[in-house]
Amino acid sequence: MPAHGRYSVLHKIANGGMAEIYLGRQQGAAGFERLVVLKRIRSAMSAERAFRDALIDEAHIAMTLNHSNVVQVLDLGYSGGHYFLILEMVDGWNLNMVFRRAEAFGLTFPPELALYCVTEVCRALAFAHSRVKDGKPLGIVHCDVSPHNVLVSAEGEVKLTDFGIATASHRRGRSDDGIIRGKVGFMSPEQAGGGKPDARSDLFSLGATLYFLVTGKKAFAAGTDLLSLALTQKGEFEPPEALRPNLDPGIVKVLQRAMKKQPEERYPSAEAMLAALEDLLRSRYPRTGPSELKSWLAELELTDQAPRVSHAPPAPEPEQESIEGSAIFLQDHAEPQTPAERPADTRWLTGSAKPALPGALLKRLDAAPRNAKLGFGAAVLASLILSARLVTCAGPRPEPLASSAPAPDAAEPAFPGLDLTTEVPEPADAGPQPRIAAEKSPEPIWVQFTSSPPGARLTVEKQAFGVTPARLRVKPGLTYEVSLARDGYKPASKRAYVPNKPNQTIHLELEKKSWWPF
Repeated sequence: MPAHGRYSVLHKIANGGMAEIYLGRQQGAAGFERLVVLKRIRSAMSAERAFRDALIDEAHIAMTLNHSNVVQVLDLGYSGGHYFLILEMVDGWNLNMVFRRAEAFGLTFPPELALYCVTEVCRALAFAHSRVKDGKPLGIVHCDVSPHNVLVSAEGEVKLTDFGIATASHRRGRSDDGIIRGKVGFMSPEQAGGGKPDARSDLFSLGATLYFLVTGKKAFAAGTDLLSLALTQKGEFEPPEALRPNLDPGIVKVLQRAMKKQPEERYPSAEAMLAALEDLLRSRYPRTGPSELKSWLAELELTDQAPRVSHAPPAPEPEQESIEGSAIFLQDHAEPQTPAERPADTRWLTGSAKPALPGALLKRLDAAPRNAKLGFGAAVLASLILSARLVTCAGPRPEPLASSAPAPDAAEPAFPGLDLTTEVPEPADAGPQPRIAAEKSPEPIWVQFTSSPPGARLTVEKQAFGVTPARLRVKPGLTYEVSLARDGYKPASKRAYVPNKPNQTIHLELEKKSWWPF
């Protein structure tokens, strides 16, 4: 098969739940070279066709978006048993990292720069939402607009990235399966309810991003991601002017409309919201643009010395999987599909298209995915590029994770995991564990849920939480009903007691069905 470009892997930028991100160098004739970002599905997941389809979908959607405010997909190919996505390298940071860096030094993110960044993202959305092919709308909806997926370069560029869970009319994978997609704290009420998002959902998320940047708080922060989802479904959040009394009334007006609970009450289109944002910028902050953003970022960089992606230290990588220093020749096509692979149209989650959040569960299950994405689409491709808020993947042996929540966007140290392959017994003299927390409730802890093979649909206390491997935050001292389902395998479940100890992994083995026709 022909190779269409040679890429040298320099080092890993990020370890993710389902994908890995590398800094690379593209080399060509006559000494041509440039830095690029390489994205590949992790080894444990690469055999699953649905995971590969998600990466291919991201490439196909992003390749239709040739716009200065969208991170460009340069190439897609297959090498060494993996699909690789080659992305434009934006030499800077993501917007969440920038905000957290400023916060750590007691600095305020200037509201005029927040408004400028959001305006640039809205420009990208207006372009994406309006794409047509053969006279028919492509129906592209990003579904995951958040500060984590907005990249800012040291030169003051602003670019939207990660179309991994975007919906579009030409997706290979399913996008109407009722799975909750998006990032908790930024998704729209209809997304939080498992409904089908449209372009107005992206506008709500963009409003939530602006809300975060100008108030310093997420609109639906509630202590746990599950409770945040409940608030999101209700569309309840504190007025931004209550959190920041001196906030420009023009920004408040934009937020009030963009973040309406009912989609029909929001801006009708990204073009309409963009017009409102541009009018506000021109009338209130006429001297705000890329030069001002570049200057402010330079001052912040001098303050904290946070490296840009081109100078970031390598992320840890298991020695047996290391590809640093490798030369990658991408082939046009993958190896033939094996019989064991799942068909492209297989459902990944079952159940109601609008999953409810039971009140009893809200009280006793303090759990949510680490990367704040629920469902298959979110689990496949989290917003990894330039983000230091990483979720660790689990293969046959899960890569260990920290047992308590680190500070936002902090890299998590590795440690030997505790394999709870068999259920941890409850104390013999204590009787059944209570289903409610004690008067002084212990702090929630992180627990890794894994399976052999991976990619099983995970349900805890009858609530779906995407596919394994998954990392949930739960209250210790309680027993949880854990169930797994995977096409071609017998369902598995057990009751697992979670003691108040760090470094726990709950693992279930799946038995293959003797006969599987699909």
